[in-house]
Amino acid sequence: PITYDIKTDFLYKKGKAEGKAEGIEEGMERKSRIVVARGYEKGLSLEEIAELADMPVEWVIAVIREIETEK
Repeated sequence: PITYDIKTDFLYKKGKAEGKAEGIEEGMERKSRIVVARGYEKGLSLEEIAELADMPVEWVIAVIREIETEK
């Protein structure tokens, strides 16, 4: 029988690395959303929230709209 260790395959390693990077990116966005929600609850300005979240004001506005529709 022929055996093949998939873990040594180039495409497997590439896919695993891409998946890891995507997961990190999603986690960072989730953290930014939490920062926006907390800043909004505390009454911070859009500019202050954007600076804390390290995101554009337009993105902050979109997240706040999502928060408002969830209520």
